[in-house]
Amino acid sequence: MMQSPDRALLQPLIYQGADVPRMLIIGLAYGLLAIALLRFGTADLIISAVWLPSGLGLAALLACGARFWPAIAVGALVGNLLSGVPLASSLVFTFGNTLLPLLTLWILGRLQAGTNTPRTFAPTHLRDYARLGLALCIALSLVAPVTVSLLELVGAIPPDRLMTGIFRFVFTNLLGILLLTPLLLIWRTLPRGWFSTRKRALETLALFGLAFLAGQIIFLGWFSQTFGHIARPYWMMFFIFWAALRYGRHGALLLVFMLVIQGLLGAALGVGQFGSDIQNSHLINLQTTIVTGMLTGLVLSQTLHDLMQARDELKVAAMVFEVSSEAMLVTDAARRVIRVNPAFTAITGYSPAEVISQTPRIFHSGLHGDDFYNQLWASVGQTGGWRGEIRNLRKNGEPFVAILSINTIFDQQGAIQGWVGLFSDITKQKETQEVIWKQANLQALTGLPNRHRLSALFLDQVTQKDAGPLAVLLINLDRFRSVNDTLGAANGDDLLREAARRIVASVPTAEAVSHLDGDEFVVLLAQRLARDELDATAHVLLAELAQPYQLGGGTAHLSASIGIALYPQDGRDESSMRKCTNLALNAAKRLGGNTFHYYSHTLQESATRRMRLDTDLRSALENQQLAVHYQPIVHLSSGKIQKAEALVRWQHPTLGFVSPAEFIPVAEASALIIKIGDWVFQQAIMLAAQLRAVHDADFQVSVNVSPVQFRLNREGWQHWAEHLARLKLPGKTVAVEITEGLLMESRDEILNQLLLLRDMGMQVALDDFGTGYSSLAYLQKFDIDYLKIDRAFVQNISSGSSELSLCEAMIVMAHKLGLKVIAEGIETEEQCNMLRSIGCDYGQGFLFSRPIPANDLYELLGRTL
Repeated sequence: MMQSPDRALLQPLIYQGADVPRMLIIGLAYGLLAIALLRFGTADLIISAVWLPSGLGLAALLACGARFWPAIAVGALVGNLLSGVPLASSLVFTFGNTLLPLLTLWILGRLQAGTNTPRTFAPTHLRDYARLGLALCIALSLVAPVTVSLLELVGAIPPDRLMTGIFRFVFTNLLGILLLTPLLLIWRTLPRGWFSTRKRALETLALFGLAFLAGQIIFLGWFSQTFGHIARPYWMMFFIFWAALRYGRHGALLLVFMLVIQGLLGAALGVGQFGSDIQNSHLINLQTTIVTGMLTGLVLSQTLHDLMQARDELKVAAMVFEVSSEAMLVTDAARRVIRVNPAFTAITGYSPAEVISQTPRIFHSGLHGDDFYNQLWASVGQTGGWRGEIRNLRKNGEPFVAILSINTIFDQQGAIQGWVGLFSDITKQKETQEVIWKQANLQALTGLPNRHRLSALFLDQVTQKDAGPLAVLLINLDRFRSVNDTLGAANGDDLLREAARRIVASVPTAEAVSHLDGDEFVVLLAQRLARDELDATAHVLLAELAQPYQLGGGTAHLSASIGIALYPQDGRDESSMRKCTNLALNAAKRLGGNTFHYYSHTLQESATRRMRLDTDLRSALENQQLAVHYQPIVHLSSGKIQKAEALVRWQHPTLGFVSPAEFIPVAEASALIIKIGDWVFQQAIMLAAQLRAVHDADFQVSVNVSPVQFRLNREGWQHWAEHLARLKLPGKTVAVEITEGLLMESRDEILNQLLLLRDMGMQVALDDFGTGYSSLAYLQKFDIDYLKIDRAFVQNISSGSSELSLCEAMIVMAHKLGLKVIAEGIETEEQCNMLRSIGCDYGQGFLFSRPIPANDLYELLGRTL
């Protein structure tokens, strides 16, 4: 993984064993090169004409990483000290020589803008050299003034030569890096073919041998008496051109470097073309010659490299066009075909002569409408290309399927010259894939998605960008095995096909209906439905699957069980959802079948605790572990406590307080809720009898009645009437609190039981009003006396809030229907005052009292008298 420029520069100094030899080599090479230049190639023993160590240092950091900067620092310090440079000056040079490549590295990374990190930098185009030069110039503009100023500060250079020193520092380091850094980076990969044949080897030796000889003549004064009057630096251009043309960047940069070394030696020894350049121009002439040769070699070799690369690419492209198994056609700007390859003819049956000057419309199969082609060309116009499947016609009229790619050809000015189309015939692959896909994804008997396909559909649903809750319904046919055994496997298959048809017809909005093994089906529903609507869907499925099946072997009667789990609240992946639906299905089976059951976390995560609670709850009444607490209900206008809600509590001897939210479902699942409900009723009316005698003759208690009590209460409510009669209490002493879910069942037995309670004189309160759906239509049908506004509305009311408006609307509606309103969850005086101001009749909540034991209620009532 490539590092960012900043990280490459700031990476910690952590080294491995293999780094030590490289550190030593870099430091040694830097020091030796510095010594050589300081002793033999400097002007005034301060700055060389070309400071090659900087090029070596930057190349080392680019090749090995920024963490190798200590090797440069040590090499620079030791090289300066061994060359006789004073300690203070040596430290300044070390600072400048180390900071320059590090800063250049960092700036180069910034200029590359993430396209290539300094650690992987390699010059392959002229823009890379330009980027390197720009980074170097910026770094030099920052480092040079600081370094030279420090040299002046330590007395290494006089103040009047400060600007000259800055110029020399900039120019010599610039030349050193631009000369040596690209050379070292390019020569990390050795050239090939220089000695591949005898002729090539002779040419290589001739080029570098003659160039070396010419350099000796020009720069070191060989044969000065013979050639001195005609030896000129421009001789070397011939060899630079030769090297660039025949040996590319490797040869041109190596040759320039060799000539620079010869020029430096001649200047240092005072011989050759630049022998007097130190005294005459302070090496300006030599530096100018180096720049000229270096730029000529770089530009010429890189240009030739790019041209040859382009030529090779054209050759390869032409060869690929002819031999490719992928069909290709090229059109002009008018979309007329100007060239096709042999693969095109093999696939379509059209020869080049038959399609040249034609438009691709001759291949249209008629299986795509105009919208398809309009969108295709719109995509080409917007993005320059298009890729996808397309159905076309061969010359013989046979349709075929192809994978087609269209790309736009632009000229240098950006104008469209035409398009290139590439396509492959995938007809057989598509046919094979379709067969394989069906075998892998569809259940052979019913044609519905199988378990494998269901997994993909589930994943697709939950990974959509706007994915919401998902309901998973696992359906199992009750007693299918016995029907299958009785009527035979063939009739069993027919039954499964009919069941599949009914399920699909019953849930037309389902995201998926899948047939698993045997008689199990799965329905995926995006849970846009409310819980009661999901219940209704389950009821529809159960009703449809319970209809008689007319089979060849006779009529079959059976029902179904449904386990329902909700994503993501029940499970976060397919595996967990499968477990949840299985647990829910088993729960439905335990209820006798022909019903549905939702998964709850207690089914799995608290199975052991549920079993223990179920066991312990059976003896809780006998062991006096259950108690009834009462929460006062206050008449808001008078402030008097006129009612109280009875709430059962369980203090387990070892588990401590067990929440009703935990043990009531256990009681409901085991039918213990009937026994507990009767006991709570008895406790509540006994308290009511006492309070009506000493506190308020109209005092009323509310008792919560579970839907399970209505469904499983085989004996009716006569025993409740007997208890009231025994205590000589009227029926209105009790208000039965029910939930909206009970009303939604809308079954005759529910209606009959509520009417029976009404006949006994009891009143009915609808609890948690406003949190469900479709309740308003049932208020008069079931003759409700009280609406209890859910605490969720009360807790958020404030002046001008929507919750306050909703509460007021519910109160007005209830009063129009002749109902009283009780607001739950009142916790502040502000809430109480607002509810009183909008006409709420009663209030209940922590502002008045928490649920308290009977004795505490006596005391509270005594204080409020």
